[in-house]
Order: sequence, then structure tokens, then C-alpha cells
Amino acid sequence: MTAPERKKTADNPSKKLGVKYLDDAQLANSFPDWKALMQRIEEQRQFASCVPRTASEMMEYHYPQMYDNIYAILGGRGTGKSSVILTLQNKLKMPAHQDILLPIITPEIISEKDCSILGWIMSATESVVSELELRLQRLNVFQLRSNTCLDGFFRDCQFQKENPLRKRYRELFKKSIIPSDGLDMSGYSAEDAIGFKAEQSRRQYKLLHELNVFWQQLTDCWYQVNKEEAAPQSAGQDSDSLK
Repeated sequence: MTAPERKKTADNPSKKLGVKYLDDAQLANSFPDWKALMQRIEEQRQFASCVPRTASEMMEYHYPQMYDNIYAILGGRGTGKSSVILTLQNKLKMPAHQDILLPIITPEIISEKDCSILGWIMSATESVVSELELRLQRLNVFQLRSNTCLDGFFRDCQFQKENPLRKRYRELFKKSIIPSDGLDMSGYSAEDAIGFKAEQSRRQYKLLHELNVFWQQLTDCWYQVNKEEAAPQSAGQDSDSLK
């Protein structure tokens, strides 16, 4: 760094303080429309709760994309986007377990050239699957409703670590981290290269469908656990007394 550059830095110190939680005044200053965004999210919750979902609809490849439920917070580098997202995420945690919240992924942690964004999202999803399993283990297995999406988590009244959701997550995680453009096609004929690209497109299209189904299964299990936790529990009974 040259002397003029050092002087300029000293005269104009960086105002970057890192990612932090904001109070409502700071949040409004950084993102004036945050309350409108929270209202839109609540409207989406209410809409999702009353939309009838048939089995055929759930199998549609683009079912999750049919609703206007994606929002973006735009701004230049260092303007506080990460702090805004961190603060909004914290607000969305109440009431507890109302929503499925993934850890925040920042560009700085995705340093590898061949790293897949989808791979990072699926890696973050592991924390949600683990939290769901932990909540299930805390439930009284003898009072769970039968014939629900939670049936596969238990066998002979014992929680199964290798449950269907965990197995499916592991399969999709492996598929999501396979690089799409890592193979050098220069040594292949044009016909072989085209065939490879076509097969790659088919795999990606199939993966989209499988991810949609997985996310719906995860969501259904999450909200079924919410129902089980909210249900009244019988006093004086536990697994030891019923053995």
C-alpha cells in the first residue's frame, strides 16, 4: 500500500462492523420495508395452510415455483444485508418451530471454485433434519398418532436413526455435490459430448423433481411434529412404566 493510499484509508476508516443483530430502529434504517416483508411472509403462511394439495399436485416438477414466495434483499457490499437477514431470521424463530429456517450462507464461505450452491444448501439442510430427529426423540412414542408421515421414524417403539427421511437426505446430498462441468470433453467426439450433456440435463431435471418431493416430505414431518408437541400428553405415563 502506497503512502497516499494509507492516508486515504486513515482519513476514511472502514465503517464495516461485521454481521450483527439489529434493533428495530437500526433495522428500519437499513431496510425501511422490513415490516411489509414480514407481513408478506405471514400471508404466505396463511395461504399455504388453506391450499388443497393433492398427490398429483405434489408430484409436479415445478410445484414449489407456482407461488410468489421468493423475496430478495438488494444492496451494495457492506450496506448491511447480512445483518438484516440475520435479524429477520431471528424474528422468524418465534413462535418456536413455526418455520423451517436454514443457516445463513454467505458468499465468503463458498471459496472453492467447483463448489455447488445446491451442495451448500443441502449441507445446511442437515441441521434441519437433525433438529427434527431430536424433537421426535423427545416425544412420547406411545401417544403418537398412527398412519402419519412420522411412522417410518419408529420401529418397535424405538427411534430409528436410519429412518427414510435421513436416508433420502443422504442420497440427495450426494447427488447435489456432483460438479456439473468438471469433466473435460475436449478428448471426446462431438456426438459423445452431446450425449453426455443430454444425459446430464436429464439427471438435473430428475434431481429437481426429487428435491421438490424431499422438501415436501421434510415440511410435512416438521409440521406433524408441531401437532404432536401441541397435543396434550397423558400424565403419569412414560416409556419405563409401559415396558
